[in-house]
Amino acid sequence: LGILAVSQFHFPVQICHFQWMGNHYHIILAGRAKLISSFMSYFQGELAKHIKILCPGLFQSKVWAGRFKEQKLGTVDDVLEKIVYIYANPARAGLISTVNKWPGVSSWKFYKEGTKTIQAKFVPLRSIGKLKHLIGSLSQARVKREYNALAEGTFELRLHPDAWKSCFEGSSSLSKEYIFNHISTTLHSREKDFAIGRK
Repeated sequence: LGILAVSQFHFPVQICHFQWMGNHYHIILAGRAKLISSFMSYFQGELAKHIKILCPGLFQSKVWAGRFKEQKLGTVDDVLEKIVYIYANPARAGLISTVNKWPGVSSWKFYKEGTKTIQAKFVPLRSIGKLKHLIGSLSQARVKREYNALAEGTFELRLHPDAWKSCFEGSSSLSKEYIFNHISTTLHSREKDFAIGRK
C-alpha cells in the first residue's frame, strides 16, 4: 500500500480497485493513458526493487515476466464485470470462500466500508533490507509492527472506486449504491458457484 501511495503521489492517477494474489495482481485505474503508463512503470519498478532486496535468492533477474498488461474496458458492463472478476479471484483459486476473508492486499474492505483515503506507511529502499529476517514469518502483526517502525513517512493512498464513470457517457445516472449492490450481489453469486463447483 505504501508503494502504491508513493506512486500515486508522483503520478496522480485515480485508483479505483485492486486485488493482489500470490503471483499476480489486478488494478483498475482511470486517467490519461500517458499518466497511467508512467504510474505503472514507476510502481512496478519500485515494487521489484523492494522484492529483490527482501528476497535476493528468489529472483535471479526479473521480478515481472514483462511490461504490465493493459486492458482497456470499453463499456460500463465491461468495468463492472472486471471489478467482480478481480474480487472473485481468491474464491476462484479455492483459497477462501469469500473475498471478505481475504487476508492479503485488496481494496475490497475499503470499498465496502466507504473508505476513500488510506494512510500508508512507506519504508525506503535504504532501510528495507532490515526486514529480511521477517520473510516467511507467519505473524502478520510482527511484520506490520517492524515495517511501521522503519517507515520514514506516511503517504495518502486515495481511492476513487467510481472514477471510471467519467469515461462513459450517460453513466452519471448510476448511483454509488446501485453500483455497489450490483458488484456485491454478482460477486457473492460467483463465490457460491465456485464453492459448489469444488464439491
